[in-house]
Amino acid sequence: PWAHEAPVTKLTLIGKNLDHEALRKAFMRCLATEENDNAYKDKLRFQTGDRVECNSESGWSPGVIVQLAYREPEFGVGFLAPYQVSLDNGRLIFCPSDDDMCIRLAAEQPPAKKAKH
Repeated sequence: PWAHEAPVTKLTLIGKNLDHEALRKAFMRCLATEENDNAYKDKLRFQTGDRVECNSESGWSPGVIVQLAYREPEFGVGFLAPYQVSLDNGRLIFCPSDDDMCIRLAAEQPPAKKAKH
């Protein structure tokens, strides 16, 4: 019966005195759009290339952020790691949350490059 119609998914909420506009806005923030992706990345404390330290099984390990909003196929539905980090010891890890218990600014930052005149 739907051979000539495009498939449609509808969400129906049942209740009294629902704030339809607030529900619509909240739902729209959940969609995987470039705008929502950028808004998520803008809220992160660090950016790609930043030197950080990650709390790992061997203690605080220094490294560099290589990707924001990292995802693996094995992650559960809806989980997005804020950062993927390349540790100085060669390991590639992800940080499950953007907080000081998981990731922090590296204690030692590389010296600034001198400008050539």
